[in-house]
Amino acid sequence: MNLSCDKPSQIPDLPLGVYINEATIVSVTDVSGTTPTFMQRPIDIGMKLTLEVGRDFKPEFLIAGNFRVDIKTGEVTGWGSACVVQDALLRLGYAGPLDADNKIPAKALQDLVGVTFLRLSYISGTKQSGKARYSDWTTIGSLTDGPEDLLARWKYSRSRGYPRNYRPDILGAPVVNVIVPSRADEDPF
Repeated sequence: MNLSCDKPSQIPDLPLGVYINEATIVSVTDVSGTTPTFMQRPIDIGMKLTLEVGRDFKPEFLIAGNFRVDIKTGEVTGWGSACVVQDALLRLGYAGPLDADNKIPAKALQDLVGVTFLRLSYISGTKQSGKARYSDWTTIGSLTDGPEDLLARWKYSRSRGYPRNYRPDILGAPVVNVIVPSRADEDPF
């Protein structure tokens, strides 16, 4: 077998059906205010990334969520489920403020083109053809933090039951949640 240096090294303790690979952003679209087909209402903030993954196709990757809002006033009070967008922007190199209407600045989106990050994909079902279907976890990793950091965050999320559609049983393994010690004062996430 002829080896290559173009992929990150394999992590020996990856769970069955989980893969971590590099992906480079080739285009970014602001999808804030749109309603994805799998949702009932518009998302508050989000971005759709088109990725170069070293294959003959360019997958799209959606990172989106909704802000925490005061029910009485309608005022945004926190990141809520949009924390995945905040985390992604930080890991992709943007640490500035949002626009006045809590949208991602256009310049920040433009600056993401060409950035490479770590993408975690996992088995989530079976296609009609009988082949395994894989989904992307919306939490990403930076090259600086490395794949071990992304894997640790995946394992913590799995200990809490997320993502719910992880299906290693399709590959013949039982679904096992990883038990992670208390995060206490050393919360790396």
